Amino acid sequence: MKVVHWLLMVAVAWWLRQGGAPPVPGNCKHYCGAVFVPFPFGLETNCARSPDFLLNCTNTEGSVIQLQWGNLTIRNISVGDSTMVVSLPEVYQCYDQNGQLANNSDPLIIDLSPNPRYRFSDTQNNLTVLGCDTGTTVTDSQGKFVSGCISYCSENVNLTKETTCSGRGCCQASIPKGLQWLNISIAPVDWKEWDSRSDSCALAFVADNKSFNVSRRNLPRFEDMGKGEDFVLDWMVEPDVTCQGAERNRSSYACGKNTDCEDFGNGPGYRCVCKDGYYGNPYSPFEGCKDICKKLQKYQPGKRGKGKGRCQASPSAIGFGGISSESFIRSSINHLLEESDRKDQERKKKSTNRQIVFLRANGREAFGLVADPSALPL
Repeated sequence: MKVVHWLLMVAVAWWLRQGGAPPVPGNCKHYCGAVFVPFPFGLETNCARSPDFLLNCTNTEGSVIQLQWGNLTIRNISVGDSTMVVSLPEVYQCYDQNGQLANNSDPLIIDLSPNPRYRFSDTQNNLTVLGCDTGTTVTDSQGKFVSGCISYCSENVNLTKETTCSGRGCCQASIPKGLQWLNISIAPVDWKEWDSRSDSCALAFVADNKSFNVSRRNLPRFEDMGKGEDFVLDWMVEPDVTCQGAERNRSSYACGKNTDCEDFGNGPGYRCVCKDGYYGNPYSPFEGCKDICKKLQKYQPGKRGKGKGRCQASPSAIGFGGISSESFIRSSINHLLEESDRKDQERKKKSTNRQIVFLRANGREAFGLVADPSALPL
């Protein structure tokens, strides 16, 4: 008993050194409005891994409840691929009927350097311009050019007929890896060929390339200003340490049960992922990642696929939700099963007969929904 008590005191001392008390299962709020807040993040000091993961849930007068990190509004947090979707203002310029500048915003500066765990996602974001004869540039903290593009209009442009940002009314450029500081500015480009700016606006923003669809947009006008755009941040659980170094110090190691450690690809640090065949929150100190087969309740010993922890099923018994790379499948299945768990725990509703199935067949992986899981041959 003395040994157990001593170990408990050591754990408590470590958490206090991190700036808070150990999180207590069941005593932490996990929602801010409609946004789920998973560990290592928290809304209270004793519910976050450290003060660096503490978020604010605000309810200002006249507005909806919002989850805030500094001055950024958080739209979604994913522990499956360690990303965070936040809302970002646009940079804009608007012109009157005579083509004269009528309204404009200041350049937008975003500084993530106070918290080394965050980077602008170079794989999920694009710098984007909507408008005619307008250019945008992005510079770093030293004022060096890092990205930019020019959108032009030599004639009337209908974006609803476009499938990509080709440069006509819309242009895009990539975001370099490892950036923590961005300065986004916008300026007119005078082609002297066509009065394209009369009674119109131009926008520049960094946008999530998964949610942005140019065919759903129009050339911006005055009433379109101030709406904001979603963009993606990559985050790591601990900076400036590799998996090899982190695993040697088990007292501060962040990955839970049934997980793998991955060195962060967008800066120095590491993050955690569920092992193949498992789902859940890889950072949870209480549950870790859980067996997909047990979730399906159709696991039979000796009937797993070749991959460790995978359930085997016939592709003919399932409607495919999609076939893609292993990382996409892992992230998708993790999100869907986690959402199923949340609904079971928080809403206490009876589960339906529709089940998510993860399978491996003919060297391909897939997930989907079946109306009757008992029909699956395992």
